[in-house]
Amino acid sequence: MNIGIDARGLDGRKSGIPTYIEKILEEISKIKDSKNKYILYSTRKVNLDITLSNNIIIKDDEKRFRKLLGIS
Repeated sequence: MNIGIDARGLDGRKSGIPTYIEKILEEISKIKDSKNKYILYSTRKVNLDITLSNNIIIKDDEKRFRKLLGIS
């Protein structure tokens, strides 16, 4: 299954929800979930302090994110 995650808050400023998302990604990386693919979408460069597993992909391209949301 492909699971999309709104990663706009993961641009380096750590507080609240971005910290929570980072901790979830850290745990996903630990359990080595091979059945699912996690895709982080952001309009800004994603900055994480953790090592991600191979099934977590970062797509931090504003044009792609806007297309995904249907915004022109």
